[in-house]
Amino acid sequence: MHPVITLLTDFGHQDPFVGTMKGVILSIVPNVEIVDLTHQISPGDVHAGAFALHTCYHYFPENTIHVIVIDPGVGSNRQALLVKTERYYFIAPDNSVLEWIFHEHPDAQVYCLNRPEYFLEVSHTFHGRDIFAPVAAHLARGIQVDDLGEKCTQFIKGDLGTVKTLGKALHGLIIYIDRFGNAVTNIHSSQIKDVSITNALIKGNRIDSFCSYYSEQTAGESLMLVGSHGYLEIAVNRGSAQENLGLQTGDQVVVHWA
Repeated sequence: MHPVITLLTDFGHQDPFVGTMKGVILSIVPNVEIVDLTHQISPGDVHAGAFALHTCYHYFPENTIHVIVIDPGVGSNRQALLVKTERYYFIAPDNSVLEWIFHEHPDAQVYCLNRPEYFLEVSHTFHGRDIFAPVAAHLARGIQVDDLGEKCTQFIKGDLGTVKTLGKALHGLIIYIDRFGNAVTNIHSSQIKDVSITNALIKGNRIDSFCSYYSEQTAGESLMLVGSHGYLEIAVNRGSAQENLGLQTGDQVVVHWA
């Protein structure tokens, strides 16, 4: 089986950034399979990128190398990390984009990438090309993690946002908005499985319908449901909750139950 490298960035597709990273990887390890997770994360939105990674990384074969480049601090003194869990590798800037990985894998081994012999000539603005892509390729061709970096204990673990229970209500946050305008909260299905939800309040809007699927609600009306990722989301059937309700990441949501 060919080694697998995934790419998740905020580069979009207008510029040749993604293609350049693929070229670097293929020049070092031609037999690799490269999978695009997404390149449509909003520029610099590390938390949205972290959640997108969280929803899909575990569907890949063991030893997949996940490369995440959402890097508003590129060129600064922020660290570049290689993280090894039981089944996967993650290569990313040290800026909270791996917060879900650290939350799910507290015993992960973390390395600071500091071996320039495995980099290209490093620019101040494109570490995806110069550091992350070549390191991923060298890892895919069999270079050991200990040769690519030095173990480190000081890195940003991030903050997922705490869901608080106050009386018969959960207080959470919008953490991700998909291209359909569905607003995903940090309230997991396990936190509401034993209660009967009555309504949710967000940005002055009250949502009374808790549904199993989008079209269970009238077209154009808002609803709550648990998405395929396992988290409660606010949606509008055949519409955009982001636009209709004026939602954005970081907004607080309060979910009440009977």
